[in-house]
Order: sequence, then C-alpha cells, then structure tokens
Amino acid sequence: MISADCFLAMPEDHPLSTLDRVPVAALDGLPMGALQARHIHQKRTLAAFAQSGARFRQVIESQTFLPLLQFIRTGKCLALVDPLSVINERGYVAQSRPVVFRPLDQTIRYDYAILSPRYRPLSQVAQKLRSGWMARLYDLLASIEAAPRWEEQSHGMLGKDQGSGD
Repeated sequence: MISADCFLAMPEDHPLSTLDRVPVAALDGLPMGALQARHIHQKRTLAAFAQSGARFRQVIESQTFLPLLQFIRTGKCLALVDPLSVINERGYVAQSRPVVFRPLDQTIRYDYAILSPRYRPLSQVAQKLRSGWMARLYDLLASIEAAPRWEEQSHGMLGKDQGSGD
C-alpha cells in the first residue's frame, strides 16, 4: 500500500489560494465537499478539523473526488482531495475557472492499494502489473510533492465501516 498527503482544492480566485500551506483552522465553517461519511478519508478529515478546533460544514457529498472538482470550479465549495485527483486535474485544460491545490499545514493521508486474494497466489503477470502500477503511482505522487510512503498492508485494514482508498 502507498499513502500520500492530501491537498486542499479551491477555485483559483479563493482568498486561501495565496497561501503556500493552508491551516486546517482556516477552513472553519467554509462550505466543503466531501466523500461519504463512512469513508476512511472523511473520518480522517473530520478528525483533522476537530484537532484544529475548526467546524466542518459539508454542503456536498460524493462517492469520489472528481465530481467534487466541478462544484469547486463553480465556487460552491472547497474539498480535501487525494493526490491522484490533483494529477488528473493538472492534466485537464479547464474551459472555466481553474481549480488550484495547496498542501495543508496538518497532514491528512490518503491510502492506495491493489486488493488481491488472500489465499490464492497471484500469477506472474498479475505480480508484474501490481509492481509496475505501484512504482508508477509512487513516482506520480512524488512528482507533486505528496510525500508518498510505502505502508505495511494489514489483512484487517478495511473494516466494513471504514471504506477504502482508490
């Protein structure tokens, strides 16, 4: 598994876009887009807000990050997004207001993993595919300074109420 730092996504002209790193406390009461309440990322986000003494005001819920970017682009909300959404958005030439991304002053990690059967060995082709994807993912995350880290993957990592990374 690889984990990496999340970013704050906001419209280009948002006042916080002038900051190099955004304090989570500065998001107090601002309209936020977020993943579903049971997703581990949302739980981590809420914990970071609580630790900073900030109120989390969710106005939009999504199953994934990419739809949230449309709401951000139109100025409806901000969101804490995973690094692959940053990479995807940077490759997209927006016709309307661009979305900008800033790191946070407090680390919120996002996990990426490839799930495979526990009791059946992977084929050589599947092993090469997994290794190649994980190496490429690590390089992409490093290219945007998301501080990627290889993590030990535990078998009990994904409880039924925790959700998962992408």
